Amino acid sequence: MSLGARIIEAIIAELREKLGDRLEDALGTTPEEAPGVKRSIEDTTLTKLKNVTIKEKLGPLESGSRYNIKNKYGMLGKYQLSKEALQDLAYLGGIGNWLGKDGIDTEIDFLTDATIQEKAMDEWLNLLNKRLERAGLFNYIGKEKDGVKITHEGLISAAHFAGVNGLREWLRGDKDITDANNTTPLRYIKLFV
Repeated sequence: MSLGARIIEAIIAELREKLGDRLEDALGTTPEEAPGVKRSIEDTTLTKLKNVTIKEKLGPLESGSRYNIKNKYGMLGKYQLSKEALQDLAYLGGIGNWLGKDGIDTEIDFLTDATIQEKAMDEWLNLLNKRLERAGLFNYIGKEKDGVKITHEGLISAAHFAGVNGLREWLRGDKDITDANNTTPLRYIKLFV
């Protein structure tokens, strides 16, 4: 068994202990049952595990874990997805029209469908992960910002808040990023310390 496979098994065992049945629900299958080549299983399982962990922290922070919520800035659902995020995920068109993806034709459809919100958030986290990698921001993992150690999950969460470009500027010290609630990317990074 490769070192990577042993690490994945250790992470899965630890998460099984912490999450119990919720882990299997999130994965949809156990790693032993998953089809495909070993490398694919490791990558897919690790991505799903990180998404579960991130979503468990972001849901309460963003909306109190309520699906049917829209804030005054137009962010939607349990994870407060922005119009831009929903466009990137092909739920919304360029002029803000709903495109019918996954049967979602209106804002109300989205706000009342927990399954679709969870699916959309998984897609969003995966997209942010790819964008962070392309932007070279994984180089910050293990480093400190304002005395806080940066983790992979912290970077993804902070990118959900600030966007990849905004996060890059903030990490470099080129730009202060604070929203109307006086929240900064550091709050999201601290979730995973």
